[in-house]
Amino acid sequence: MNVDLVVSFAPLGGDTLRGTVISFGYSAGDKNMTRNVRVVDPYEEVTAKFSQAR
Repeated sequence: MNVDLVVSFAPLGGDTLRGTVISFGYSAGDKNMTRNVRVVDPYEEVTAKFSQAR
């Protein structure tokens, strides 16, 4: 399965992302989904969670 992530978030800088909600959509086969994710960790850790969410 190929998963393409489209992520929209505020510019990085200190705790800019902390406590904010971002939206991202992905296509998996013939399933199209959009989710809201609350960011509580630095971007690097959040990215890891995106990968694990699959």
